[in-house]
Amino acid sequence: MAATPGVGRFRLRSSPKKPTQTKSSRKSHSKSRNGCQECKRSRVKCDEKRPICGRCSERRSSCMYVKDFGRPDMRCADMSIVAPPYATGDGLVECNYPEMEQYGSRYQFMTKSTHLLQHLHSCLDVSLGSSVGREIFGQFVLPQCVSTPYLMHALLALSARHLQHCQSSHMSHRKACWLHTQTAARLLREQLVHHQVGAHNIDWIYASSLLINMVSFASDETTPYKSWLFRPSTTMAEDSLSWFTVQMGLGYLKRILHQNIERSLWRVKGNAQGTSTSTLFSRNNPIAINSESPTLPGLLCDLCNITPGTWYQSNPYYIPLRIIIPMLQKESLDNNDINNILRFGPRVTTAYRSLLYTKDERALLLFMLWLDLLDRGDVWWIGGRARNERLAILIALSGNTDGRILDILALYRANLPPNWSWPYYA
Repeated sequence: MAATPGVGRFRLRSSPKKPTQTKSSRKSHSKSRNGCQECKRSRVKCDEKRPICGRCSERRSSCMYVKDFGRPDMRCADMSIVAPPYATGDGLVECNYPEMEQYGSRYQFMTKSTHLLQHLHSCLDVSLGSSVGREIFGQFVLPQCVSTPYLMHALLALSARHLQHCQSSHMSHRKACWLHTQTAARLLREQLVHHQVGAHNIDWIYASSLLINMVSFASDETTPYKSWLFRPSTTMAEDSLSWFTVQMGLGYLKRILHQNIERSLWRVKGNAQGTSTSTLFSRNNPIAINSESPTLPGLLCDLCNITPGTWYQSNPYYIPLRIIIPMLQKESLDNNDINNILRFGPRVTTAYRSLLYTKDERALLLFMLWLDLLDRGDVWWIGGRARNERLAILIALSGNTDGRILDILALYRANLPPNWSWPYYA
């Protein structure tokens, strides 16, 4: 059969086959692909043991795997009992970390709850100043948290905040702290609003409030000019001082706790300190100080108009002085003293808080002395905040013209312990 004219000239030849390339064998990998973040950062091989690899176990360092930064694993036996639906949007209380909302999903790249639980015991050891506090949390609070969601989330929030303090470059800890703090606060608020507070639940409510306050107080800020003290308006100052004003809720809970103290686990603390329950919660103990004395307590009483007939209802400086003065008269402070100093926030009156908002110089001076005493306890969640805010107040008072305040600052500086340095500022 004759070929059709012209067809052949358009016929395409088959494309030549490419020479077969021999696939080179890949060099064996000498490092683990799924190792923990700490081993990867150190560029060493990880044995990938879970939950803690051998190297991190020997070094006692935090061990986290890439998968640990995903959504919290609620399949854990302890967490499956207590994990409630998370709040969204309007369900959250005031956010201590407002910048976290820009990151979208609250679960993305967040430290897993299982890792926070593993870190919890060591976190409590360094967060609770007294052995009695550690005993209370170890024997009573931790076993209860499995069946008390707001308590569980408060514990996880503190664990995440301590990890954030130790590993500030890990945003996953910050997100976990933010979420668990908000969840604990929301559940605790629901408990207070919809359920009667009494002997059956006050211990756990009080413990949760303590934990949330510790998280709120913690700060790694080192710039004093970012303090609430330098905010341009009273409203902005109040918002920035929320880490202190939130302690007012502890005062309310303490009064309920006092009514049920004989059936409360917190009576162990008062007994261990040799303090009666009436003294532990009372505002009415007198200040046994001679205001004419040239000592620092005497000068403070004179500055704040404290007389033998002064009572806390009539003088907003009375309660701060009653807490501060006994500590100023001690050569050294122990953990029980730090716990006593921490009562400052829950016990001061609304009138004193209002003086702080208006930057009253006498209120600021007492506030600075309180922060300075707190810082002597060397507790991780106290030190950063206390040092930075104390320095901010010193800067604010540096231009003061009241000779009495300047004399008190000079005398206080002269009587500081030998191992305690006075902060300097430009």
